[in-house]
Amino acid sequence: MLLPSFRRYRRQLRTLLSSLLLLLFLDAFMTVVSRPSTTYAPLSSTSSGQTNNMNPDQEKIFIVSVHRNTEKILRAHWNDAIISLAQYFGPQNVYFSAVESGSQDHTKDALAELRLRLLALGVGNEVVLGTTVKEQLRELDARPSAGGRREDGWIWNRFEERWDMRRIPYLSRVRNQAMEPLYRLLAGEGRKFDKVLWINDVAFDTRDIVTLLETRGGKYAAACSMDFKTPPFYYDTFALRDDEGNKAAGDRWPWFSSHEARWRAKRLKPTRVKSCWNGVVGFDAWPFYSVEPGKLPTWEEGAGEEEFEHWARAKNKRMAKDEAGGNTTDPERETEIHRYDSFGEHETTIAKRNQAATTPGTTHLEFRGVPDSLADLHLEGSECCLIHADNPLSDHPDYGVWLNPNVRVGYTVPAYEAVKGGTFPRKGMDAVWGVWSNRLWRMRGTVQVSLERWTVASRLARWKKEGLEGREERGDFCLINEMQIMWSNGWRHL
Repeated sequence: MLLPSFRRYRRQLRTLLSSLLLLLFLDAFMTVVSRPSTTYAPLSSTSSGQTNNMNPDQEKIFIVSVHRNTEKILRAHWNDAIISLAQYFGPQNVYFSAVESGSQDHTKDALAELRLRLLALGVGNEVVLGTTVKEQLRELDARPSAGGRREDGWIWNRFEERWDMRRIPYLSRVRNQAMEPLYRLLAGEGRKFDKVLWINDVAFDTRDIVTLLETRGGKYAAACSMDFKTPPFYYDTFALRDDEGNKAAGDRWPWFSSHEARWRAKRLKPTRVKSCWNGVVGFDAWPFYSVEPGKLPTWEEGAGEEEFEHWARAKNKRMAKDEAGGNTTDPERETEIHRYDSFGEHETTIAKRNQAATTPGTTHLEFRGVPDSLADLHLEGSECCLIHADNPLSDHPDYGVWLNPNVRVGYTVPAYEAVKGGTFPRKGMDAVWGVWSNRLWRMRGTVQVSLERWTVASRLARWKKEGLEGREERGDFCLINEMQIMWSNGWRHL
């Protein structure tokens, strides 16, 4: 009796396993054959001197970047790509701003060479070559005394019993410094830009940038690429949050845990997210001028959609109710830098950090870190995420923050060549592994995510409760259980 039963059991088991293997094979087959193809915006083919058909409104683009030890990618690809970009959009339609500091290689020389090429092309630019490694180390060593008054941007290191400089506020200052020409050009020349284009030290081409800026017809608060350092794994996990405010479900495509974001990413469709950066990001420039963060005066106070469009897109090259601003300086934050700009030769100057011209009575969108008092509770958020939390256009139903997975860039030329264009993921097995790792993470990651959220939420609630004044953090979805400090010629966790 037992032998026939055992044989029957084995037959049933074989049938079950065969069916399961068949389903797995069919799933893998469908995943491979249904991989999406990259879609790019068309490039115009105008001859020299003609109006660019891809830029019918002659949109003005402010290109901005920060650099440290980026000589290799600058010389191998980046400088040429910037020149090609300026030629495509027209030298009169772009301005280039870059800030470098603390490089140990020849990044300063590579940027100086780029600056000369931009000048020859007629592109307005400002390149700030900042502190040397030794100067940066001296800045980090100039910490407040252990028993003295706390200064902004420093955090107590209980392991070494001393103050250390926080990483994110430092990076925010550098990014805001790179944005300063935007305000000086407005105050001095009345020159205004339609888009702010941040480009990391990544390999890209003009087609990528045109496609990114044309995301949703150019109607967005921000549009981001996807970045890769070691394909098929994406790189910038610190800033990316899906439409529900969650971190990515994994570093392989299709990345997200949210059903909507995952569905769109699988089809390489622009995907709405709460935050992204990921190599290249284009912003609608309006919030960087004069707008109170969290408030849309012309929209929320009853103005019609047509007037809001006028403000938010700046299509007519003017924004209503703008007033000319004056320079603001902080005499206590002077740093010797080597500055190149489009109006003069190389010179060593004592330059103020805060030269931005702002409109009286208003504020503008800028980079920041979380308050020091919140960082004390071992919470941190990327300045590249918090900028979206503060952007009044991010939550607008018709604008928002979008990741365009058709635009993929790399931190090395080989990485870029491995991910750009064509079918994505490039390899069929990468697609299969990506889909299954995403499924497994969503099955087993619920507990981990819940614990992380509870940790962040409880510390945030404690911070709010302890504050004598009303405390609020708009970028709660950016927060993670980390503490980051500047250290030696880099940074580390505490």
